[in-house]
Amino acid sequence: MEKEAPSPAEGYALVKKSVVYGVVAAVLMFVIFMGGLFAALAAQSLAPLTVAVALIGFLIVWPSYYMRKAFLIFHEAYRRDIYNTVATLLLISIVLVPIFTTAQAAWLQLTAATAPGAGLPDFTTLRILGWPIGVAVAAVWYVAFRDLAHDSGVDMFHAVGIVGLVAAILSFVQAATAVLGLVEIILLYVAANRALELSER
Repeated sequence: MEKEAPSPAEGYALVKKSVVYGVVAAVLMFVIFMGGLFAALAAQSLAPLTVAVALIGFLIVWPSYYMRKAFLIFHEAYRRDIYNTVATLLLISIVLVPIFTTAQAAWLQLTAATAPGAGLPDFTTLRILGWPIGVAVAAVWYVAFRDLAHDSGVDMFHAVGIVGLVAAILSFVQAATAVLGLVEIILLYVAANRALELSER
C-alpha cells in the first residue's frame, strides 16, 4: 500500500512555528551577545564573549529544524526536487553552524591568549569570501519560494524569495540587511498563515 502524502497544511504550520521560534531566538541571541560583550568588558577577558558566540550557534539552528521539516513535507506533497534541496541545505546548516560558531569562539579565545589586548579579530576577509556562497544559497531559496507561491496559490511567497535574495546581495550594508530581514520574516509569516488557511478549506 502506497504511503499517503502528508498534508501541505502541516508544512505551513511548521513554517509559522519556525518564524516564531526564529524571532524568539533572535531576541535571545541579542541578549546573550550583549551580555557576553558587557561581561567581557567588565572582566577584561574575551572568555564570556566566546561562550556567548558558541551559544548563539546553537540558537540559530533551532528554527531551522522546523523549517527543514516543513520543506520535507512540501517535497512529499508537491513532488518538487527544489524543496528537497532546500531541506538538504538546512540540514547542512544545522550541522555546520554550531561547528563554525564554536570554532569562532575558540579563535577568539586563542587570540586573547596569544595576543592580549589585540581586540576582536577582523572577519572582513571571511565575509567577502562568504558573500558569493550566501547569494547562491539565497538564489536557491528564491526558486523554492517562487515554486511554493505557485503550489500554494499564495503569491506572497514569491515576494519572500525576492526580498531574501536582495538581502543576500546587499549583505555588506548592515542597515539594509536588517530592514530586509524584518520584512522577509513578516512576509513569510503572513504568507504561511494565508497558505494554511487555504489548505484547510
